[in-house]
Amino acid sequence: MRRSFFARLTFALVASLSLAACAAGARSTSMVAPIDASTKAASDSVLFQSIKVNSVSGGEETNPMWTSEVSSGAFREALISSLRSSDMLDQSDGGLSLNAHIRDLKQPLVGFSFTVTAVVDYNVSTPDGQRAFSEVIRTPFTAGVSDAFLGVERLRIANEGAIKENIKAFIARLSNAADADPEKFVVPDVENEPASQMEPVS
Repeated sequence: MRRSFFARLTFALVASLSLAACAAGARSTSMVAPIDASTKAASDSVLFQSIKVNSVSGGEETNPMWTSEVSSGAFREALISSLRSSDMLDQSDGGLSLNAHIRDLKQPLVGFSFTVTAVVDYNVSTPDGQRAFSEVIRTPFTAGVSDAFLGVERLRIANEGAIKENIKAFIARLSNAADADPEKFVVPDVENEPASQMEPVS
């Protein structure tokens, strides 16, 4: 009986500490995708320094008294950093345009291990409005007690991991799509196009 009492007391104390902690939003630096040789754009690739991050939406600001969320701003920063690391980020305004929308961030209510699934819609278009890439990507990530003792911290880590894996999957699938059909990603060279012939005014 004494052991059971202390077990319940310990569990209640852990739960109280988890609930008492303030929630923090996902950090952009923890959502940057790891880049390797297979996803780094070569200098002769159609994706090399060609993508501009346009619209990023669907994120939510974190209420410290509720649960950790992923803001659109933090997601945008993570996308830009990941594309820069992969040599795909365009510093000008004439390249491919990326729009990303977080459709869902599926979070658990309770548990010792938190699995969060990020569902993100990615669209890449050429300057003339042609859709070069469009895909909805779903990625889960699990954070356990070994990652963080407090529940609010585990949820933040799970959020960050799910988005990081999502960006990683996006860059990998985008690279594969560009390798399979590079013509879809070619940006028209407007500056070198011949000027249209004008009819003389009579």
